[in-house]
Amino acid sequence: KTKTSISIPDTSLIPATIPSLVKFAKAISQIMAPTANTANIPANKSVFSNSFFNSLIILNNFDMIRQYLECRHIPYKEIEGYEGDDIIGTVATLAQSLGYEVSVISGDQDMLQLVDEHITVYRTIKGVTELEENTPALIKEKYDLVPDQIRDLKGLMGDTSDNIPGIKGVGEKTALKLLYT
Repeated sequence: KTKTSISIPDTSLIPATIPSLVKFAKAISQIMAPTANTANIPANKSVFSNSFFNSLIILNNFDMIRQYLECRHIPYKEIEGYEGDDIIGTVATLAQSLGYEVSVISGDQDMLQLVDEHITVYRTIKGVTELEENTPALIKEKYDLVPDQIRDLKGLMGDTSDNIPGIKGVGEKTALKLLYT
Protein backbone atom coordinates (compact mmCIF):
# COMPACT_ATOMS: atom_id res chain seq x y z
CA LYS A 1 0.00 0.00 0.00
CA THR A 2 1.53 3.32 -1.09
CA LYS A 3 0.83 6.51 0.79
CA THR A 4 1.12 9.96 -0.72
CA SER A 5 4.00 12.21 0.25
CA ILE A 6 4.04 15.43 2.21
CA SER A 7 6.61 18.20 1.74
CA ILE A 8 7.16 20.76 4.46
CA PRO A 9 9.27 23.77 3.47
CA ASP A 10 10.54 25.95 6.31
CA THR A 11 9.43 29.48 5.43
CA SER A 12 11.74 30.97 8.05
CA LEU A 13 14.16 30.88 5.12
CA ILE A 14 12.07 33.47 3.30
CA PRO A 15 13.65 36.92 3.24
CA ALA A 16 11.44 39.82 4.25
CA THR A 17 10.47 41.08 0.79
CA ILE A 18 7.73 39.86 -1.49
CA PRO A 19 10.04 39.68 -4.56
CA SER A 20 12.33 37.40 -2.57
CA LEU A 21 9.33 35.40 -1.40
CA VAL A 22 8.20 34.91 -4.99
CA LYS A 23 11.73 33.86 -5.98
CA PHE A 24 11.81 31.45 -3.04
CA ALA A 25 8.42 29.96 -3.93
CA LYS A 26 9.45 29.49 -7.57
CA ALA A 27 12.72 27.83 -6.57
CA ILE A 28 10.99 25.46 -4.18
CA SER A 29 8.36 24.71 -6.83
CA GLN A 30 11.10 23.69 -9.24
CA ILE A 31 12.96 21.60 -6.67
CA MET A 32 9.95 19.87 -5.13
CA ALA A 33 7.38 20.06 -7.92
CA PRO A 34 4.04 19.45 -6.23
CA THR A 35 1.84 16.69 -7.56
CA ALA A 36 -1.73 15.80 -6.81
CA ASN A 37 -0.31 13.54 -4.07
CA THR A 38 1.81 16.22 -2.37
CA ALA A 39 0.70 18.60 0.37
CA ASN A 40 3.00 21.58 0.95
CA ILE A 41 2.65 22.90 4.49
CA PRO A 42 4.88 25.92 5.18
CA ALA A 43 5.42 27.17 8.72
CA ASN A 44 7.05 30.31 10.01
CA LYS A 45 9.44 31.03 12.83
CA SER A 46 7.90 33.50 15.21
CA VAL A 47 10.98 33.82 17.42
CA PHE A 48 14.22 35.32 16.12
CA SER A 49 16.69 35.58 18.97
CA ASN A 50 19.82 36.54 17.02
CA SER A 51 18.82 39.91 15.67
CA PHE A 52 16.06 42.05 17.09
CA PHE A 53 16.18 44.34 14.05
CA ASN A 54 15.83 41.46 11.58
CA SER A 55 13.02 40.09 13.74
CA LEU A 56 11.05 43.29 13.41
CA ILE A 57 11.54 43.35 9.64
CA ILE A 58 10.41 39.76 9.22
CA LEU A 59 7.57 39.95 11.76
CA ASN A 60 6.25 43.11 10.12
CA ASN A 61 6.12 41.29 6.79
CA PHE A 62 4.30 38.16 7.98
CA ASP A 63 0.98 39.72 6.94
CA MET A 64 2.29 40.10 3.38
CA ILE A 65 3.69 36.57 3.46
CA ARG A 66 0.34 35.23 4.71
CA GLN A 67 -1.50 37.13 1.97
CA TYR A 68 0.86 35.73 -0.65
CA LEU A 69 0.43 32.17 0.61
CA GLU A 70 -3.34 32.56 0.74
CA CYS A 71 -3.64 34.00 -2.78
CA ARG A 72 -1.47 31.11 -4.08
CA HIS A 73 -3.68 28.65 -2.12
CA ILE A 74 -0.66 27.41 -0.16
CA PRO A 75 -1.77 26.18 3.26
CA TYR A 76 0.30 27.20 6.25
CA LYS A 77 0.17 26.63 9.98
CA GLU A 78 0.91 29.01 12.82
CA ILE A 79 0.53 28.31 16.51
CA GLU A 80 1.16 31.17 18.89
CA GLY A 81 4.06 30.51 21.24
CA TYR A 82 5.66 27.85 19.03
CA GLU A 83 8.51 28.24 16.59
CA GLY A 84 8.20 27.04 13.03
CA ASP A 85 10.67 24.20 13.56
CA ASP A 86 8.52 22.86 16.42
CA ILE A 87 5.47 22.84 14.16
CA ILE A 88 7.42 21.29 11.29
CA GLY A 89 8.82 18.56 13.54
CA THR A 90 5.38 17.75 14.94
CA VAL A 91 3.68 17.66 11.53
CA ALA A 92 6.52 15.64 9.97
CA THR A 93 6.48 13.07 12.77
CA LEU A 94 2.69 12.81 12.71
CA ALA A 95 2.64 12.42 8.91
CA GLN A 96 5.37 9.76 9.10
CA SER A 97 3.41 7.86 11.75
CA LEU A 98 0.42 7.87 9.38
CA GLY A 99 2.51 6.22 6.68
CA TYR A 100 3.52 9.26 4.62
CA GLU A 101 6.92 9.76 3.04
CA VAL A 102 7.93 13.20 4.33
CA SER A 103 10.28 15.78 2.83
CA VAL A 104 11.32 18.78 4.91
CA ILE A 105 13.15 21.71 3.29
CA SER A 106 15.03 23.84 5.80
CA GLY A 107 18.32 25.55 6.47
CA ASP A 108 18.03 24.63 10.14
CA GLN A 109 20.49 21.89 11.11
CA ASP A 110 18.19 20.97 14.02
CA MET A 111 15.83 19.41 11.49
CA LEU A 112 18.38 16.63 10.90
CA GLN A 113 17.20 14.94 14.10
CA LEU A 114 13.92 14.18 12.28
CA VAL A 115 15.61 12.09 9.59
CA ASP A 116 14.60 8.44 9.39
CA GLU A 117 13.64 5.94 6.71
CA HIS A 118 10.47 7.93 5.96
CA ILE A 119 11.53 11.53 6.67
CA THR A 120 14.13 13.16 4.43
CA VAL A 121 15.45 16.61 5.27
CA TYR A 122 16.67 18.71 2.37
CA ARG A 123 19.02 21.24 3.93
CA THR A 124 19.55 24.46 2.03
CA ILE A 125 23.21 25.11 1.34
CA LYS A 126 23.27 28.24 -0.84
CA GLY A 127 19.98 30.01 -0.23
CA VAL A 128 17.53 27.84 -2.10
CA THR A 129 19.74 27.12 -5.08
CA GLU A 130 21.45 24.06 -3.61
CA LEU A 131 19.91 21.40 -1.40
CA GLU A 132 21.63 18.60 0.52
CA GLU A 133 19.46 15.49 0.81
CA ASN A 134 19.85 14.11 4.34
CA THR A 135 19.02 10.48 4.94
CA PRO A 136 20.10 8.25 7.84
CA ALA A 137 22.96 6.94 5.65
CA LEU A 138 24.24 10.44 4.86
CA ILE A 139 24.17 11.50 8.52
CA LYS A 140 26.06 8.33 9.44
CA GLU A 141 28.60 9.02 6.67
CA LYS A 142 28.96 12.73 7.43
CA TYR A 143 28.96 12.67 11.25
CA ASP A 144 29.18 9.00 12.15
CA LEU A 145 26.02 9.57 14.20
CA VAL A 146 22.41 8.46 14.04
CA PRO A 147 19.92 11.31 13.45
CA ASP A 148 18.67 11.22 17.05
CA GLN A 149 22.19 12.22 18.21
CA ILE A 150 22.02 15.54 16.33
CA ARG A 151 20.29 17.14 19.34
CA ASP A 152 23.20 15.98 21.55
CA LEU A 153 25.69 17.43 19.06
CA LYS A 154 23.85 20.76 19.04
CA GLY A 155 23.55 20.73 22.85
CA LEU A 156 27.30 20.30 23.28
CA MET A 157 28.28 22.84 20.59
CA GLY A 158 25.52 25.31 21.30
CA ASP A 159 23.35 27.03 18.75
CA THR A 160 22.85 30.79 19.01
CA SER A 161 19.87 30.69 16.61
CA ASP A 162 17.98 28.52 19.12
CA ASN A 163 19.43 30.08 22.30
CA ILE A 164 21.34 26.91 23.19
CA PRO A 165 24.48 28.04 25.01
CA GLY A 166 26.44 24.80 24.66
CA ILE A 167 29.70 24.19 26.48
CA LYS A 168 32.26 26.97 26.23
CA GLY A 169 35.11 26.02 23.90
CA VAL A 170 33.30 23.00 22.44
CA GLY A 171 32.88 23.14 18.69
CA GLU A 172 31.74 20.48 16.26
CA LYS A 173 35.04 18.56 16.29
CA THR A 174 35.19 18.28 20.10
CA ALA A 175 31.46 17.58 20.38
CA LEU A 176 31.79 14.70 17.91
CA LYS A 177 34.75 13.28 19.87
CA LEU A 178 32.67 13.39 23.06
CA LEU A 179 29.76 11.64 21.36
CA TYR A 180 32.03 8.90 19.99
CA THR A 181 33.24 7.95 23.49
